Amino acid sequence: MKTMIPRACRALFALSLAVLLVGPVSAVVAQDQADEIQLVPPAGGQDNNIEMWRAVRGGIQGTVSIPDKKAGVLVQSEGEDWRSTRNGPLSTYGAWLMLGTIAVLALFFAFRGRIRIEAGRSGKTIVRFAAFERFVHWLMAATFILLALSGLNMLYGRYVLKPLLGADAFAGLTMAGKLAHNYLGFLFIACLVVTFLMWIRHNMPTATDITWLARGGGMIFGRVPVGSAAGAILAHGHKLGRKVFKKGRLLSARDAEALLAAGVEWVIAARLD
Repeated sequence: MKTMIPRACRALFALSLAVLLVGPVSAVVAQDQADEIQLVPPAGGQDNNIEMWRAVRGGIQGTVSIPDKKAGVLVQSEGEDWRSTRNGPLSTYGAWLMLGTIAVLALFFAFRGRIRIEAGRSGKTIVRFAAFERFVHWLMAATFILLALSGLNMLYGRYVLKPLLGADAFAGLTMAGKLAHNYLGFLFIACLVVTFLMWIRHNMPTATDITWLARGGGMIFGRVPVGSAAGAILAHGHKLGRKVFKKGRLLSARDAEALLAAGVEWVIAARLD
């Protein structure tokens, strides 16, 4: 009796496993058979089956003899929908958006003009960003420009460049741009992530920000004499030998003495008002 119970349990487990395995397979076979039935040409000598082609247009899954079962989809409707959107509203509204942005920037420059340095150039230079930060920044900027140009060419090149360059030259340029677009996209995202990780710590709220919020905001920003810079927040970094005062540093009286000793007469800083 004791041996019959485990055997019965094992038999029940095997039966349950068989049902779980065979059930989905039979469902798939039934679905494939149903799909095949929909694709059967109509009787009566008709050469147009509206229902069949509507099912094909909807992305119906057929059967194929090759390992890649995805090849059984004759028409991928999602890709066609995206193509229609890309060549229609996206291209039209995108062109108007870019032209409108250029027009707004041109109007701003016409009314505001060039923003110049109030006191002129001092002739002194300061290290604001480290070499690695500048490298990552310009690498990200260069890849962004290449991605933008290649993307614009794929979207509008057939209307602008193809009549000027000819079909063969345009095809070669577009293929090179497509390859660059595919591979440089990863490099751009990598630089973006590195830049975010490098600079996010400078943008985290500190006790100074809480004080500023408690006062209701407001600050005085500009050139501050080093002699009265204690309590100000550096807007640009300063390098004093091996010691670096990074931007965002709250200057103390000892910091001001070190800057004076290094020959720094004034700093660009913000002071809470």
